[in-house]
Amino acid sequence: MLAAAVDLPSGISDWYRNAKPPHLDLAAWNAGAIEGVVTGTFGSDFQGDPSFGSLDLPPGPHAFLTRIYVAPAARRRGVGLDLLKAFADEALARRCEYVAGVVDLSSEYAEREEFFTASGFAISDDHMIGALATEVVGRIAQLRR
Repeated sequence: MLAAAVDLPSGISDWYRNAKPPHLDLAAWNAGAIEGVVTGTFGSDFQGDPSFGSLDLPPGPHAFLTRIYVAPAARRRGVGLDLLKAFADEALARRCEYVAGVVDLSSEYAEREEFFTASGFAISDDHMIGALATEVVGRIAQLRR
């Protein structure tokens, strides 16, 4: 799916193919096809990192959302929310109270920003995102009502 995507930076599918633990990839499937993926790491500590300076981070460990991608045909059907919730749930299971990441600037930035803010994330001037994992889970539950 990522190799066929036209709205991602070149070479990104190769990066995922070669990613090693502690990277975790989760996929959303429908009728035997992958509709979306979320990937990230767990156990980092971003307190004191200037990229996250304007975000209010609790002490680590933190999860880092590397990428969330939903195939264009599957967008606006809740696939991204399902993936984001699964990632936040995994963060909590791994004792990471905070989920950090970066808003991809490759295309459709305004839509990505809206998705993350609706899901409970704050966005820094440097396009970094962050939220308590419990806030993300709660916001997604509200959006699902």
